[in-house]
Order: sequence, then C-alpha cells, then structure tokens
Amino acid sequence: MDTSTRYILVPMDFTATSGYALQHAINIAKVMNLNISLLHIINQQNEEAASVSKLNEIAESTMRQHGINVTKITLIGNIFNTISDIASQSDCALVVMKTDGVKGVQKYTGSRAIKIIEGSKSPFVVVQKPPTKDKFIDIVYPIDYRVENKEILSYVLHFSKFYDFKLHLIKMYTTDRVFLKNITNNLNYAKSMLETKRLSFEVFVTNGKLNFGTEINEYAHSINADLIITQLQRNLTLSKFIFGVKEQKIIANPYKIPVMCVNPKDLWVFGGFR
Repeated sequence: MDTSTRYILVPMDFTATSGYALQHAINIAKVMNLNISLLHIINQQNEEAASVSKLNEIAESTMRQHGINVTKITLIGNIFNTISDIASQSDCALVVMKTDGVKGVQKYTGSRAIKIIEGSKSPFVVVQKPPTKDKFIDIVYPIDYRVENKEILSYVLHFSKFYDFKLHLIKMYTTDRVFLKNITNNLNYAKSMLETKRLSFEVFVTNGKLNFGTEINEYAHSINADLIITQLQRNLTLSKFIFGVKEQKIIANPYKIPVMCVNPKDLWVFGGFR
C-alpha cells in the first residue's frame, strides 16, 4: 500500500496529554510509513498567529528528531465537528488523540472522546499517557455478540502487515442462548481467519463476575497489553450511557492502556484503514 501521502491526524491543544498523543503517533508513523498532520482548533481568528507559531515549533522539532513529514492545520471550529470532518478525508489513515478520562456529567452523556469518534470514518487511537514501547506487541480483541464484531479483524489483519504481535481474544461471558451462539460464531470466525493468516493468538474466557468493559480492562492490564481494539455501538443514546457503555469504560480505562476505537462499517467505507 502506498502510504506516501497518508497521514495520522493528531489534535493538539498544547497540553501534556496531547503531547503524549504525538509521541504515540510518531511511533506508529515510523512503523507504518505514514506522515503526521497536527491540528489545533481555535475559537476566533485572532488566535491563529499564536497557534501557527506553536504548531511550527512542534512540527520542526518532530521532523528534525524523527525524520517524519509533518503538516500543520489551524481551523476555527469545535472539536466535535472539526476533528470528525478531517478524519473523514481520504488521506487520513487514523487519528491519535488524547483523552483526559470521563468527568462529571460525561458519565451520563458520553465522554468527549466518544462524541468525537462517533460518526468518524477513520479509526481512532485514544491515549492517556506516553508510550511505554516502540511497537504494539500484545493486542486485546474483545469478542462479543454483535454481528459487526467481526469487522475488527479488518484492522487486525491490516496491522499484521506492519507489526509482529500476539492477539488476545477475550470472550464475553453470557448465559443467554442467542447471545452465546453469536459470540461463539464470532470467536470461531476470528480463530479461523487468524489461523489462515498464521497469526499468533490466544483465547481468554471471562467469568461474568464483572461487567464486560471492566473485565476487558483487567485482563488487558494483567498481560501488560499495548493496545485494546474495540468498536462503538450503533445509535449511542443517552439511555445507553446512563446504564454504562463498555466502550466508555475501555477508552477511559484506569490503567491508561491505548485504545483503538472504530465505528461499524455500515457507517463508512472501509479499505485498509481507508
């Protein structure tokens, strides 16, 4: 795949955590031969000069130290629409974005990260701390009952072109016969695809003592995972957040493990990270 014009979008607000996102993006860009595009969103025109100056400094430092081509974008707008709009452009391979966790009313209305990701066409890697490794070595893939759960394999297979990793399939516990059948089908499909591609994997079955989001976090922490890949639910409503969306628990996980989060395929056109 020609990645010469493809880029990783990194939203910057000049905080330490957005700097962490850039560090993760640099590691990914080196492995996947991608460029980096820095985005700062301003509220009004008179903020542009200061934004451009800061972005230039970060871009020049990044290019000088890492040899990665870096472009800069300063736009007037809001974080929800502007990031999603740029993330939907064909040259955007993925977005690496910070999150400061879930605070206050966000527990009930959804985190800022999820609101940005929802409806975007590119996958997002959401981070909370600096990278501890240069590459992804252990990746967690939750297996649930949704038909679209199989779609995560597209990302796994694409990653396998660049990374030599072990995939950890974590199977959701349920006593519901219909859900169990779907989960088993998804697991068998994943195992078949991974075996065909000769990719290293193992299966862990949860016991259902905790909610699935917490079980995923605890398991990922226990194996020192480098990445969790998950998928947003369709039609995220206020009621779903009130009762707890597992993706929100995963993205804001207490162990600060990076999370790749994507939308179901039927919301966008997929083609190897688009």
